[in-house]
This record gives sequence, structure tokens and C-alpha cells, in this order.
Amino acid sequence: MPPAQIPTSRKVARNTAFNAIGRFGSMVLSLLLTPYVIGKVGPEAWGLWALLFGATDFALLFDLGIATAYMKHVAEFHAKGDPKRVNQVINTALFFSVGFSCVFLAIGLGSASHLLRFFKSESLEYAYSTLLGVLVILTINYSLMIFRAVLNGLQRMDIVHTGYLITSVIRAVCIVVMLEMGYGIRGVIVGGIVEAVLCSLIFIVYSRRVFPQMHLTTSECDWGVFKKLFRFGIQIQVAAISETVNAQIDKVLLGHFLVRKAFITFYDLGGKISGVVRSVS
Repeated sequence: MPPAQIPTSRKVARNTAFNAIGRFGSMVLSLLLTPYVIGKVGPEAWGLWALLFGATDFALLFDLGIATAYMKHVAEFHAKGDPKRVNQVINTALFFSVGFSCVFLAIGLGSASHLLRFFKSESLEYAYSTLLGVLVILTINYSLMIFRAVLNGLQRMDIVHTGYLITSVIRAVCIVVMLEMGYGIRGVIVGGIVEAVLCSLIFIVYSRRVFPQMHLTTSECDWGVFKKLFRFGIQIQVAAISETVNAQIDKVLLGHFLVRKAFITFYDLGGKISGVVRSVS
């Protein structure tokens, strides 16, 4: 049966099942891997890793919520049978995301010393490489996130969650191998970059298969589409801000006021465990 003829009830059931399997698999893998990694790299290094990921999440809020509008508009124009407008959304979003990511990376690198000084971490030998790794991972994920939005917008969450699960396993294997070889926190960084690259490649390939009319060209960037993305995104930006503050502000405050980053590791572990409990309850 062609994908376009699949009943909505089957799409919902399929997406729900893969969502549950993907989330559960990722959580189990994370809970099994995290204690092992902390034992290898030490609580100080892991605490800094978790802290920098939390801190840089705030910087991504400066996209004014535009990225949150990608999936909605892909789904809307596809439902209307308008592949030209879908392509305009894809190309406009890709152009904006790549541009924003380049600015994000440049500012992050330029302010690295100030950020690490704010978190009292500039003396740690692995501090700069950890920050660079975090910036690179977030840059890859953000700049190519439109392809994940295409799959979600076309109701192919099964591909998205399968991709996440497969690349999470590859990342775990990569991290274990590199830690056993003695690379420390740099092994975790490499594993994260490998996962980001592979995940993005999977989403790009399957986006083309699910939406064969897709073609990437700057001539399809459209100012009117950008304004639509901006108007929708800015409306829900308050929710995004509150979610980020709720999830990350504790780590940021701990990172600023506490010299020892090991405390953030214990806080992060507690958060992971409570997150699993909430998700299954």
C-alpha cells in the first residue's frame, strides 16, 4: 500500500509505537552508559560536559522560535498538495538554520574564554575541547534539523525514532571503544559528533525518499515563507523559553557558583533517573 493511502489510524498507531520504543530504548541506553562513562572520565569532566550543553541551549533561543515552525508548515503545505511551497519551506529553513548555526558557532568560539571563566572552568585542561565539541554537535544538529522536520511533518516519526535509536547505539559503541583506548572526555565528544553526523545523513536520505519532489536550491528561498515561520515561531517562543529555563537554569547556577563540577554530575544523574520515572509513570 503506498504511503499516501495508509489510513490515519494506522499512521498514528505506527508513530506512537515507534515513539515509545525509541524513547524507551534511548533512556535505557543512557542509563546504562552514563555510569560507565562517568567512571572513565570522572565526575568533574562529565559535570562540565552536562553544564555546557545546558548553557548553550539558552543561546539557541535567539532563533526566536523559527525552527519550531518547520514541521507545522511542511505538514500544512503537503496536506494541501503544494510541493512547491513545501520546497520553499525546506530551502528557506535550511538557509536560515545554516546561517544561524554559523553565527552561533562563531560567537561561541569567540566568547569561549569568557564562558569558561563564568563557570570557573578555564583552568581545566579539557575545558576548551569540551566546549568546542558541544558547539560542533549543536551546530550540526541545528543546521540540518529541517530534514527531521520534513519526516515528522509527513508523519514518518517511525523513521525519526529508528534513526535516533540506531545512531545512539553506534554512539555508545564509539564512546566505549574510545574510552577503553584512553581518550577520556574527548572520546565522548567524538561519539557525540559521530551520532550527529549519522543522524543528519539518515534524515537527509529518507527525506528525499519520503518527499521525492524535494530539491535544494537557494532560488526556492522565499521571504513570505520566512515571515510565516517567524510569526508562528514567535508565538510559541514563550513556551520554549520557559521549558529551557526549567530544564537548564539549575545547572547554569550550579556551574557559576560551584567550582567543583562533580556536583553537577550528581545533579544530572538524578535528573536522568527522575525523567525516566516520570516517563513510565
